Amino acid sequence: MAQIGERGLFGGSVAWETRAGSIGFYEPDFDKYESDVLRQLSQSRARWSAMTHSSLRPMDAFDPTEPAILHDRISGRIITWTADQADDYRLASRLRGDGTVAWKTYVFDGWGDVLGG
Repeated sequence: MAQIGERGLFGGSVAWETRAGSIGFYEPDFDKYESDVLRQLSQSRARWSAMTHSSLRPMDAFDPTEPAILHDRISGRIITWTADQADDYRLASRLRGDGTVAWKTYVFDGWGDVLGG
């Protein structure tokens, strides 16, 4: 049974009846609970931001000589790609283990056709 007091619902000791019929008490560590919840939310947010729109294609199929749109994971923005930098992209880009491509200050995690086709 929870006590409602100055610290609110579940803000005090929590009592329960044990299998042996005696009453046990537990003082929850709400600071630890709060930090655990915040950590889990942060991890969920990181996983969510790592996801791209389902219409975008994987970076290993990207042809830098063709116009396209690229999703930058760092800024969360769509970058319009022209073939002007194809040579530099081929020389300086690095495919990473998670399927993203690092190039200059970008981390591209998906691409699509300019007209959506």
